[in-house]
Amino acid sequence: YKDLGAPVKDWKESVKAMPMASTDYGDVSQKTPSAGSYIGIAPEGTPGHSVQLAQASMTKEGLDAMIVGTKALGMTLVELLAKPEILKEAKEYFDSN
Repeated sequence: YKDLGAPVKDWKESVKAMPMASTDYGDVSQKTPSAGSYIGIAPEGTPGHSVQLAQASMTKEGLDAMIVGTKALGMTLVELLAKPEILKEAKEYFDSN
């Protein structure tokens, strides 16, 4: 996100502010190295799965955040394809733990 000029919060602060939730992502991460990121499309304190969040996703700020998030995912993929040693190292670390 930094390479795209987007503000980045310290992950420790972000984790404290995140609501608890579950996804199938946890199951996938048991079988293969995984990474995730979050984007802010609404003001802090906006309830998840709410009309307010849906409305925020349709604002210029919400759409801009989604574009930055998509670009960051794409840049990550390009880096992994260009530097396969990173993926190899992640798999080795995953398998050893």
